[in-house]
Amino acid sequence: MLKEHHWLGYGGLIPFVGLSLLIWLTPWQLDEQLLGHLLLNYSAMILSFLGGVIWMASLVYRLPKHALYVSVFAMLWPWLVLIEAEIMGLSLPLALSIAAFSFIALWLYEKRFTTAAYDYAFFKLRTQLSWVAALSLLLGSLGL
Repeated sequence: MLKEHHWLGYGGLIPFVGLSLLIWLTPWQLDEQLLGHLLLNYSAMILSFLGGVIWMASLVYRLPKHALYVSVFAMLWPWLVLIEAEIMGLSLPLALSIAAFSFIALWLYEKRFTTAAYDYAFFKLRTQLSWVAALSLLLGSLGL
């Protein structure tokens, strides 16, 4: 892995950490609900991206057949959570908590079924990024 992979990966945590902290430290001018929605939308994009990582790994490596289905589910699931939160009335703290546990669930799945296909350094980075994202989402949900 290139050092740029690390920098870009950690840079991708800026919205997670920044928005969750802003929810807690919201100045009176900022709408914490808006910040929560921004955090939820960003998490949906990143979860979809992670589904694409599994999709690509299923093309290149011999992964269990269910990895292909999990990759598509990982792309659709965040969209369904967004619909529930934006249209169906799912509470924002619950939606953020679901997103947090989705990161953990996907990481657990990958740890069990895809680590043989992943470079050690990549999975180590992936672990750090996923857990910081999940903790940021939980922190954000608790602040609303």
